[in-house]
Amino acid sequence: MKTEVVKINKNNIDSVSIKKLKKAGAVIKSGGLVAFPTETVYGLGANAFDPTAISRIYAVKGRPNDNPLIIHIADKADMDIIASNIPEKARKLADKFWPGPMTMILEKSDKVPTDVTGGLETVAVRFPDNEIAKKFIEYAGGFVAAPSANISGKPSSTKGSHVVSDLSGSIEMIIDGGSNKIGIESTIVDLTVEPPTILRPGFITHKDIEDVIGLTIDSESIDKDTEEGPKAPGMKYKHYAPSAELILVSGETESVVDTINELIKDDKSQEINVGIIATKETAELFDSQALIRTIGESADIKTIGHNLYTILRDFDKHKDIKKIYSQTFDQDGYGNAVMNRLVKAAGGQVIEVEDVNKRRDIKTVIFISDEDTSRGPMARMILKSQEDMTGMNVLSRGLDVLFSEPVNPKIEEVMKNKGLDISDYRSTQFTEDDITQDTLFITMNMREKIAILKKYPQIIYIFTLSEYIGESEDEVITPFGESIESYYDLFDIIEKKVKQMVNVKE
Repeated sequence: MKTEVVKINKNNIDSVSIKKLKKAGAVIKSGGLVAFPTETVYGLGANAFDPTAISRIYAVKGRPNDNPLIIHIADKADMDIIASNIPEKARKLADKFWPGPMTMILEKSDKVPTDVTGGLETVAVRFPDNEIAKKFIEYAGGFVAAPSANISGKPSSTKGSHVVSDLSGSIEMIIDGGSNKIGIESTIVDLTVEPPTILRPGFITHKDIEDVIGLTIDSESIDKDTEEGPKAPGMKYKHYAPSAELILVSGETESVVDTINELIKDDKSQEINVGIIATKETAELFDSQALIRTIGESADIKTIGHNLYTILRDFDKHKDIKKIYSQTFDQDGYGNAVMNRLVKAAGGQVIEVEDVNKRRDIKTVIFISDEDTSRGPMARMILKSQEDMTGMNVLSRGLDVLFSEPVNPKIEEVMKNKGLDISDYRSTQFTEDDITQDTLFITMNMREKIAILKKYPQIIYIFTLSEYIGESEDEVITPFGESIESYYDLFDIIEKKVKQMVNVKE
């Protein structure tokens, strides 16, 4: 598909621009997809009442279809068409903040298809504060469903060029309106519960909302799913992530700089290329061997938020960069929104300076897998058999062990032929008792790592097997149902990676 890219100056929407916007609106009405700028990030729009067009959004982004979309409107009165039983608090927020970077969750009207809402009976509604967006939505029929215009899970697009990079060739049109004013997604407030709940922090802060409607639930409610599914975009899945592993380091600024520089030395010893997200105050203090990008002044959180996705995308241009370190930022006010995006981009990897220094005293290694009957026990025995492991406690645990059982028979056969007896091993469930400060946790893939961090966020020193040895993500999976040769291949993969573990200097 050939994607038409049209450039429009949001500060000078002349007659030529109007023709372009009317053409974009016609694309939406005919079932096509158009990316468009807002004051927050770029959106990928479709007719909110066209299930076929909505399904294309999910396909183009690679986005799970239980992740709801936001319906964008260009007139406050249109909220009454797509929402029902609208509470007075919602109207007060609309009067104060619309048009603007606020999305409200309301009960949906019968007019809204569940394809847009992720199967829920609620709808996310927003009136953006961008002249291009408002006119485009008007010409598109007044109701445009849109998530962010990027590949799902990757940094959001804050420039037209970002959208072109991600989606050119997949959609009908891209409206390039230049750089977004804010650069962080809208605040999402759930008005279907009492008191109203902030589901996603944004430019409009907790205090801003309190000043209009009174007490709201604090940020502890953010990112908690309902039993039915996520009620708002960005709640259920990892978001905003660069290709390289992002690690946040928290503590006093001077200690953070020193700690990151020490981590860079370790990475360089393993020939791992590193990037740094620095402030103007710290940029010159970091090891010059790293690729350093300056995000703004530490006291200017609005600029930091505006630059965040652009910097994450910039690192993606450097394919040799495998790790990125960043300091954390003050979470007061808008800083809460910035840190929400950073933590999600890092997959929850936030380490304290003090914890980094404790890493060099590892006494236990625990391999973690789903069932603890194949990959974990195999990795455990291989590591135990290596030289220089005297005094190291090496264990294996499972995330989902209903009852203790022996290892997979094919695993046992392969290990026996390799001279390693695993016949007496029994699967063991991972518990909170396994978490100590001197333990290194190794999962076999990113899914398992995310699963254990979601349940035990206090774990600091955890990596996938590939991450720990400095390789790009490479899942280690059990070849259930395949031939014995596949299990020998599994052994070779794990043995190679485990032997590299021994050489990692911590």
